[in-house]
Amino acid sequence: MDYEREKGRKAGALVRQRKAVAFAKEMIPAFELAREAGAITLRGFADWLNQNDYKTVKGKNWRAQSVSSIRDVDVQARAIAQTEFEIADKDLVRVWRNVLPSDHKRKAEIKTQMRVLRAKRDAEWEAANSLGRAVRGEPQPTAQPDSEKYVSDSRALLTEQDMLDIN
Repeated sequence: MDYEREKGRKAGALVRQRKAVAFAKEMIPAFELAREAGAITLRGFADWLNQNDYKTVKGKNWRAQSVSSIRDVDVQARAIAQTEFEIADKDLVRVWRNVLPSDHKRKAEIKTQMRVLRAKRDAEWEAANSLGRAVRGEPQPTAQPDSEKYVSDSRALLTEQDMLDIN
């Protein structure tokens, strides 16, 4: 029962975080305009946004803290990716524990699902970092990471013993 309650609590937090990330994506053009207008400080961004009739996600005037929260959207986006990973990972571990030791085919399928899950999380982390750089007006890296790198990453390769060691 506690597992289901915790899963529901995390799902609720995910909804709020996704809303914040979506709002931050919508605000990128406004932040670029504020930057072009000379805004440098958090207070400067807040003042520019207020003067140009932009409202926060709750429909209120901007404050320096509100701007800071939007500028740190990559942290929230990474938290979303990590939480989704943890929920799916726990589900896969529960399935793994119920697989018969002789069912090698099913174990191989679960290992593949774990590798794909880790690759998805890593790709979402990269997207979160990119979003954060866009909001803050930082240059994007020229070479994009190869998504296949994550699939073959040795961290993603689980042995049977690794799965048994998972709590």
